[in-house]
Amino acid sequence: MLSQLLEIYDVKTLVAHLNGLGEHHWSPAILKRVMMNTAWHRLSDNEFASLKTLLPTPPAHHPHYAFRFIDLFAGIGGIRRGFEAIGGQCVFTSEWNKHAVRTYKANYFCDPLEHRFNEDIRDITLSHRGRGRR
Repeated sequence: MLSQLLEIYDVKTLVAHLNGLGEHHWSPAILKRVMMNTAWHRLSDNEFASLKTLLPTPPAHHPHYAFRFIDLFAGIGGIRRGFEAIGGQCVFTSEWNKHAVRTYKANYFCDPLEHRFNEDIRDITLSHRGRGRR
């Protein structure tokens, strides 16, 4: 879960959130060590539950979707919002802008078993692999 949160928020934001709970003292260094499994410091049940609220929740119709769709050149997800509103399930997203990606991941639930996030569409189309010299 921490790695998913770090795709959305920076370390300072998560540390401030954890310190706001007042259970333990957190620092960026401690959180990084927890991520690498080298720290004795562990999240309490309350800290874990509180961090989990920072992640987007599944749509109301999850897991009973009417159709599946992909979101290419997604930006911050305007098309996805409309498709999810009528019962759709996004199974693939592609967006290259790192700021748009953070916003998208903060706003939309992405089921790790059903959804793939791709940052460069050329990795899928293979268009960046030359077709030979011209």
